[in-house]
Formats: sequence, structure tokens, C-alpha cells
Amino acid sequence: MVGERWQVGDAVLQVRGPRIPCRVFAGFRGVPDLVKRFTAAGRPGAYLAVERPGRARAGDEVRVLDRPVHGVTTAHVMAAMMGERDRVLALGEVREYLGVRGRDWLDRTLAAMGA
Repeated sequence: MVGERWQVGDAVLQVRGPRIPCRVFAGFRGVPDLVKRFTAAGRPGAYLAVERPGRARAGDEVRVLDRPVHGVTTAHVMAAMMGERDRVLALGEVREYLGVRGRDWLDRTLAAMGA
């Protein structure tokens, strides 16, 4: 969920938005329809901000420290970014958590919608 805070090892991370593979990565992996497949599956990864640096190792437990009540997931944000405009208005609830690029996109999209 966007805004969730996770502890992994000694590090504390916060979910900022969806991570969707780009065309460059798709080309590198030799999967030309990778972006389309990720969009259709609706299961993006997550961009994370480091709130507290620390050591995280393979196998460390991921513990949710805080879960906002808004209910907006990275899949919701991805769907809005991929054209499901009916989801855009709900993203106002998570604007503070989005990275700079996500906030800029949201602001431009809301302005274009006249919202």
C-alpha cells in the first residue's frame, strides 16, 4: 500500500509508488511485450524511499510498521497512470507519499481533468 512503512533488517523503508519495467529493460531482457504484460497483470513492484538506512540481507523478514488507512495500492496508482482515469481522483489521498515525478504527473493529470 502506498505510504506503508516497512522494516527490513535494520533499515526502514516507505512505499512511494509503483515500479513498472520500462521498454529499455524489456529490450535488455529480450521480452518486447514486458510492459504490456506487467500492465495486464496489475502487479507492479514498489519504489521505496529509505527513511532510516541500515543493513538488510537476503532472508530478512519484512515487517510492516505502519499501514495508512486510505486503501490506495501501487496497483491502483499504476492503473491510473496507464489510463484508468476514474482512479486518478483517489490518488489525491496519497500525493504526499508519491515521489517528485509521481506528484508532477498527478498534478498535471488533475489539471488536465479540470479537478
